[in-house]
Amino acid sequence: MRVEEPEPRRFVVVPSGELDMATTPVLDRAVGEVLARDEVAALVVDLTGVRFMDSSGIRALLQARNAVAERGAQFSLTRPSEQVAVVLRAAALDHIFDIDGHGQPPLEV
Repeated sequence: MRVEEPEPRRFVVVPSGELDMATTPVLDRAVGEVLARDEVAALVVDLTGVRFMDSSGIRALLQARNAVAERGAQFSLTRPSEQVAVVLRAAALDHIFDIDGHGQPPLEV
């Protein structure tokens, strides 16, 4: 799991492999560490390297979205693999998450 800061106050969390019960605590910690910083304007989860996601991954993404929103920051997902996109669509979350600029409009910061 990598965390990048490509611009000040904008963070990208990059998980890889699987987002399941065994690995989502790592995502939870990464999001928590980002949100512990003073100024966070946006957090993006880059799903390019995620090849599998179960309900634990969905829970982790929803919790991250809610925690970021509570801080008044923007939350989005980017570049989900086809397997992950299928899970998001099946759970009707493609309309809840801002995914590559589609879906739920991002919060104004």
